[in-house]
Amino acid sequence: MGADKNVQPLQESEPCVDPCLHLHLLASGSKGNAYVVEGPANSLLIDDGLSLRELKRRAAELSVDLSRITACLVTHEHSDHTKGLPVLAKHFDGTLYASCGTAASRPSMEQLGFATFDAGSTLTLGCMEVATFSTSHDVCDPVGLSIRCGDDSVGICTDTGYMTPAALEALSDLGILALESNHDERMLASGPYPGYLKQRVSGPWAICPTARPRRRQPNWWGAIPALWWPCIYPRKTTGPPWR
Repeated sequence: MGADKNVQPLQESEPCVDPCLHLHLLASGSKGNAYVVEGPANSLLIDDGLSLRELKRRAAELSVDLSRITACLVTHEHSDHTKGLPVLAKHFDGTLYASCGTAASRPSMEQLGFATFDAGSTLTLGCMEVATFSTSHDVCDPVGLSIRCGDDSVGICTDTGYMTPAALEALSDLGILALESNHDERMLASGPYPGYLKQRVSGPWAICPTARPRRRQPNWWGAIPALWWPCIYPRKTTGPPWR
């Protein structure tokens, strides 16, 4: 049987290039938050709201090598992001980083010996460039992070009531975007919550509702396939989002 002259020869596909950065979600929620951004030469821990034992257990479960972590960056001082730091600092050879306001927010934070930075500055941490930007939350000096290595990038923005212009700029054109949005506006309004809590959660210093980022930055969803619980994790992530 002769070959069909109308059939075009198969084209050799482009080689698959492994990503430089991987985001591992160890914990997300009011009981504790911890992320690891893994790069080719080192890793970064973002927040630590877990006990050291639990941090190690979850890292082992996801095959995350904690010995590669060279720095821990803290987004803000709430206990679900920081309660693991005092013990971690005793067993950690790397550097703890926080914004100037976060590091001075509480006596317990001042005792940890943070290397401080101004929100909006960029840090070089091993193989990664970390751009920081201000967020909107009911704390002293909260920040989000845009982390880049080569052509790859990860953005992390949790606990913000609205997306500031700096956040929108920093979080565009990313390989991974982790964006927290933890409530539905109609369910909050009609739910059995006290008035003060409804006001706090729906205010500009709390956390975005699920619909707001989609309205404000719809092009994110055209470019980044999203898993929405409670953050957007398009690719290269590990860890069930409810943990």
